[in-house]
Amino acid sequence: MIHLQQTIGDYVVIEDASIIEAASIGSCVQIGKNCIIGKGCIIKESCRIEDNSVLVAETVVPPFSVFSGFPAQRVSELPECFPLIQKDIAISLYKSFTNPNQSSNSNLNQSLNSNSNSNSNSNSNSIQRPTLAAPNQTF
Repeated sequence: MIHLQQTIGDYVVIEDASIIEAASIGSCVQIGKNCIIGKGCIIKESCRIEDNSVLVAETVVPPFSVFSGFPAQRVSELPECFPLIQKDIAISLYKSFTNPNQSSNSNLNQSLNSNSNSNSNSNSNSIQRPTLAAPNQTF
């Protein structure tokens, strides 16, 4: 059995119940709830994978793309400001982990709702504490 190194960039948010077998995830990526990311997938920087999406093995997600569905397909593009928004979201979530008394979910929901594309199928009002990857984390 061959094991390949998995890399995850900075400011990546992986929400609850997602299964990740990707080879590489770039920086400033948001992966929704209940997603399945197949073996060998490459998710470039500044992307969003919507809730309940399934990326089949070896899928390459281009930068600034939104993928959704089963199997997941490109449904829209993200604005150029998305990396800044994603960085703020990831930092706010990290702070809520380190200080559980600080609730940042309402601010995150406002950011997600104001910057969400109308083609989005996700329900950003149900954000719970997702898994965060530390900068330059390698598995």
